[in-house]
Amino acid sequence: MEGLNDAYSPEIEVEWNRAVADFAAHQARWDGADAEIGYSKADELIRQSEIAESELLDNLPQTAATSIEGILAKLLVILHDGEHWEHPADFPWPHIRSVLDDLDRHHKISIRR
Repeated sequence: MEGLNDAYSPEIEVEWNRAVADFAAHQARWDGADAEIGYSKADELIRQSEIAESELLDNLPQTAATSIEGILAKLLVILHDGEHWEHPADFPWPHIRSVLDDLDRHHKISIRR
């Protein structure tokens, strides 16, 4: 709509009014479909979950682990987040997986991966 408003001039008022009406009709169709399938609601929930995930990751370094399971869990979070953004075969991801395996084997603690 902003683009239409920028294009307005009295010389093209009839065409402009038609374009505004077409835009309003299209927006109404979009709003109806959006309400039916819930796209905007789902998109907002995804955005909120991404913000929450980012805040949790930001707090991870300041959160002290109080057990070997906590240490393993922190390493696992780092591994999964890092592999999501980078190639999982590149340094340091195989090395972190190796440390997790060593800790798992040494302490007989299994954390689901």
